[in-house]
Amino acid sequence: MFEKLRKEIGERAEQILSSDKVVRLDVDPELIWETYLENIPKEHNPIFRQRRHYDGSYDRHFVKTLGNIASIENGKIKHLWQIGDVGYFNNSVEKIDSMLKNSKIKEPFSAKTSICGSKPNIDNYDENITWTHFYAKIPSRFTNIFGRDIGESNTIAEVFERSLMEANIEDIDLILENIGQIYRMNEFEEMLKSWKNDIIAYNNSKNKDLFIWSEVLSSRKYSLKYRNTVVGTLVTDLFEGVPLDEAVKSFESKVAPENYKRPTAFITPGMIKEAEKKLNELGLNEKIYRRFARENELPTSQILFKTNNKKSLNVFEDMMNDSRKSTKNAKIDKEISLKDFISNLSNVSNVEILPTAQLRGNQVVLTNGESGLFKWSNGFAWSYINGVGGADAIKERVKSLGGNVDAEMRISLSWHNADDLDLHLRYINRCGKNEHVYYAKREAYYDDICLDIDMNVRSSGYGFDDQNPVENIYINRLDTLNDGKYKIGVDNFKKRDNTNCGFDIEVEIQGQRYFYHSDKSISDSKCVVFEKKGNSFKPIFVSEKISSSTVTGDKFIEVKKIIKSPNFWEDNIGNKHLFFITDDYEINKPVSGFYNEFLVPELESNRKVTAVLSDKLKISEGYEDALRGYGFSETMKTEFIVRLTEGNNKTLYKIIN
Repeated sequence: MFEKLRKEIGERAEQILSSDKVVRLDVDPELIWETYLENIPKEHNPIFRQRRHYDGSYDRHFVKTLGNIASIENGKIKHLWQIGDVGYFNNSVEKIDSMLKNSKIKEPFSAKTSICGSKPNIDNYDENITWTHFYAKIPSRFTNIFGRDIGESNTIAEVFERSLMEANIEDIDLILENIGQIYRMNEFEEMLKSWKNDIIAYNNSKNKDLFIWSEVLSSRKYSLKYRNTVVGTLVTDLFEGVPLDEAVKSFESKVAPENYKRPTAFITPGMIKEAEKKLNELGLNEKIYRRFARENELPTSQILFKTNNKKSLNVFEDMMNDSRKSTKNAKIDKEISLKDFISNLSNVSNVEILPTAQLRGNQVVLTNGESGLFKWSNGFAWSYINGVGGADAIKERVKSLGGNVDAEMRISLSWHNADDLDLHLRYINRCGKNEHVYYAKREAYYDDICLDIDMNVRSSGYGFDDQNPVENIYINRLDTLNDGKYKIGVDNFKKRDNTNCGFDIEVEIQGQRYFYHSDKSISDSKCVVFEKKGNSFKPIFVSEKISSSTVTGDKFIEVKKIIKSPNFWEDNIGNKHLFFITDDYEINKPVSGFYNEFLVPELESNRKVTAVLSDKLKISEGYEDALRGYGFSETMKTEFIVRLTEGNNKTLYKIIN
């Protein structure tokens, strides 16, 4: 009976190995061998000498090498154990068949040897016995495969599956319908059509794992990594909810020459009609037009603090008071949380804030208009002048350029002139060797670390931006990194500008943010050092060039009022901000009157259009009387300096949130 089994298995192996698409199924060959032995009836598998009759080393090697192989033929899996009646081996074969037919594909087949099992041999230990075995020849195309080739195929399969699962056909259709409006998109038309067809086929397939591997093992395998292409970033952005115009601009920045800039916002006629219809249905078509809010419009009940200082009638006294506002060499008296600060203002007559360059991202202006447009009941809103969300300005800039802002750790560099600054990360990798991630070596060899945005090089794929350049390094997995020191450095590779010097570094670790600022354009290989100890990843060193315990900068500015953000006046919706109203800076650029996250839920389906509308309807008049100041989110890490007047005493506070 074994002769029949051996012949059936041998012929089956030959059939499978002649196929173009051979894989290993995700079942441990050791388990297959044990199942084979354990289910042969004992009377047919007695102990011979020291082991069971069918427990031979040649057969064991055969099953461990070929036991889990299968071929993909005509959309079906055909594995080694799909054979006919083999007598008392049937129970073993049936159980193995049950395991294999319900398993997923593990990887392409490869082998280390060209011969598996053995031809019949004679045992003359104490008597001449002829033993027969499982036997097969393995074609050379399976023995010349390197481990990296298997890994590459596995990677392609993973990326291909994500490409099919994390993409919307509707978004691909939208791109194809408007292909002439997107710069250089015609080059990717055939890829997009192929991607769409693969998504349809994948969704209609009964065995999705089989579909994936059938394509991966085909001649088109290297064209399946749609998600990792430049057009893949556009489709992925749309899938993840990035506004259409923003996603298109990000794509165009990657494929365009350095001087290309989209002349108009990208919206389709269909999207415009749909959004207009929805706004009319909701009675909001006139409420999208906004203006700056004025100080006299603030509800008295929403003012948490109002300065009690009386202006002197003596001009010389005013001059003397101004001179005392200098912060040079001033020392911090106390540190306090933002919440505690607000709750202890009852005896304070005057609040002054130090408007350091660090607070540039916190500059905020309030807007006003008819109620009904927002999730809250009043018509007031706000806009951080230097970026959506103020403290989120750097993050949003990185995101708009296609940078990864969702990794477990993000290191972002931001500056505001034409200099070519470079971000560097130095550390000891998992192999105990020095690792350096920067513009010339953008990916770490042994760790999932990458510099994905490099700007102001002029030859960069991200183009040249002399106003708000950023660079970004992300770390996807912190738990895979070595314990040790991670040094963040900045180098001014090419000095081009003497205005707006300095830079900001923002480090975000699993939602926790750290912010560092320099007023000068310096080159320092060790600006900030973070240390990893187990699950802890915290800063242990900050260069003297980046920060100082002594307060330096401009004079303190009087805070006229302190108010909560309008979403917390009556309704307590979303994130709470506190606004310190001042008049120390000028607004010199158009400001958004609303953002998608403010709008009523009924407009969620039109978010790609409303984002463009927000940009088109920026407020560009009435700067002089606009209600402005500095905003701080209660959910964001921040530090700033204030001076309080209580009676005749002045106290210097560092507010830490």
